[in-house]
Amino acid sequence: MSKYWIGLLLVSSGSLHALSFEHQDWEMACDNTHTCRIAGYQAHDDAPVSILLTYPAGHAAKISGKVRMPDAPVQATLWINAKPYGVLNFKHDQANLTQVQIQALLAHTRQNMRIELRQGGQIWPISDRGLSAVLLKSDEYQRRVGTASALLAKGKQPLSQVRAMQAMPKYRINHYVPAQAQHVALNEAQAQKIVARLKKSTLQDDCPLLWKHEDGAKLTMYPLNAQQVLVQVPCWQAAYNTGLGMWLMNQQLSEVQQGVTYSGTSFSEGQVFAQHKGRGLGDCYRVEEWAFTGQRFSKTYQAAHLQCKGFVGGAWQLPTWVSQVTS
Repeated sequence: MSKYWIGLLLVSSGSLHALSFEHQDWEMACDNTHTCRIAGYQAHDDAPVSILLTYPAGHAAKISGKVRMPDAPVQATLWINAKPYGVLNFKHDQANLTQVQIQALLAHTRQNMRIELRQGGQIWPISDRGLSAVLLKSDEYQRRVGTASALLAKGKQPLSQVRAMQAMPKYRINHYVPAQAQHVALNEAQAQKIVARLKKSTLQDDCPLLWKHEDGAKLTMYPLNAQQVLVQVPCWQAAYNTGLGMWLMNQQLSEVQQGVTYSGTSFSEGQVFAQHKGRGLGDCYRVEEWAFTGQRFSKTYQAAHLQCKGFVGGAWQLPTWVSQVTS
């Protein structure tokens, strides 16, 4: 998962499911609170510009929208099928869409639609290819199909079928006592004993460098408290990314208590982070985060940008797992 990209992703955690999906120039992601975010972009040959629609769960929820583009003008007008739908006021590179503008977009979705931002003689087109598909996928996920609250597939079905909003999970970083990390060369005897234990709980395909490490590679130990240690070892290396294996072990380094990730990029203040470029210049990212909650690490955030469209780091955060983390 850390090294490859897919168009349709289902993430399960207990009874909660999240969804990530793309089609042509649009993508969407629904998180564990059942909130869906839908993003559309320019065609590949046009200047970068993106629309984000955010729709919380629940039959009474209201949809909101934003526009983003690099080097945005102070103002621009939204045009749909050669008709103006009001001015957008940009602050830095973003502007909020009005409800009139959002409803105009949704009303024209089943047609071939020409979406443009205009300012003076400049025109920024936004593709409509794939919009219907992601709207329908959002309706299906939130169980809005056939109801008056649907984005695309409206009808007279009872609103009681719509998914309810779920509370955001809350995690607290517990029993973490910052201490000096220890680094040991992987070819040293101490490191090799630890690596032997890690291999027993790890598949070679998940962490090939555990079996064939590079010259100069190090094993790092982060003390978490008096009982537990986070052990870090290089796992894999690709053209634009590297992955660090992170394992939770007991203080004696004799027992692997949890394999946190094989694709980590850093550890800081009781949290493990993984951030990987999608391709080329790295304007797409996949992000995951975990927090030490006292006995183990819990996943606290996950997001993926499925499309690289000229926005460094991605135009928007499109999470499939969200939570509140306190220390």
